[in-house]
Amino acid sequence: MIATWAALITALLASAAAPAPQGGRLEYEGPPSPEAASAKADRLIEAAGAQGVFVNASTGPTTVVLHGRSGLRCYDATQITVFDSGSERGDGVACDFVNGDERTTLLVYYTPHRARRPPADDIGLHGLSGPFAVYEGPNSEHDPSRPRAWAKAPAHPAERRTAVRDGAAVFTRLSIGRAGEWTVLERTTGPLALAKAVDYHGDALMIGALLELAERQ
Repeated sequence: MIATWAALITALLASAAAPAPQGGRLEYEGPPSPEAASAKADRLIEAAGAQGVFVNASTGPTTVVLHGRSGLRCYDATQITVFDSGSERGDGVACDFVNGDERTTLLVYYTPHRARRPPADDIGLHGLSGPFAVYEGPNSEHDPSRPRAWAKAPAHPAERRTAVRDGAAVFTRLSIGRAGEWTVLERTTGPLALAKAVDYHGDALMIGALLELAERQ
């Protein structure tokens, strides 16, 4: 799938209002075979028209697609997107992850002009507004179980909000960080009753992405 920057940013920021995924969580049936994981990666790349931008990096039971320019690896993604940004192909990509009623989008784009600009400045640009209330419950930021290695990740300020979707309360977070000349924007939404876990999952995906990109700088 190829999308414009504006269309994707709009969809990303509006995702809390989208219908919840149907069908609930699937029964765990054990890890897929390496062959099945690799075949899924090939299907993701083909469906996105992302040949030459993403490559199949699966080597075991986990589906892995690698964005060659930034070094981002997306593990068990549901969908990948390549932007028609008007610059070099592959300057902007996204990986989507859906797990039951929880969804995350990681948006990675090349921003050499913002390399020295604090990511907090971008929260104001892409920050959450509209029908959201500030979330003040527990989150992953000061959790004592937070892995120490996470402290090595580049700064990635986050906003946390609540909203109503399909008549149900949801939690949503938006985080922005930078690694060298790449900016990463993460948006995660899930049930409000599971807010801390949803926040933790979004933070983990964001930190993993930032650490991988930082290794390539």
